[in-house]
Amino acid sequence: MELQIVAGTAAQAQEAEQAALTEIERLTLILNRFDPDSELSRWQATPTPHTP
Repeated sequence: MELQIVAGTAAQAQEAEQAALTEIERLTLILNRFDPDSELSRWQATPTPHTP
């Protein structure tokens, strides 16, 4: 992944970068298929009921 931040000031750029990285980490905890504790992995491990 490549992340490019465009902002008016260095402080704004740093704040935007931190917000983006925080959101990426949050989504990784949810969507990481290699982490057995992620929401996606737990959902995939849930048996589905069979319907006739």
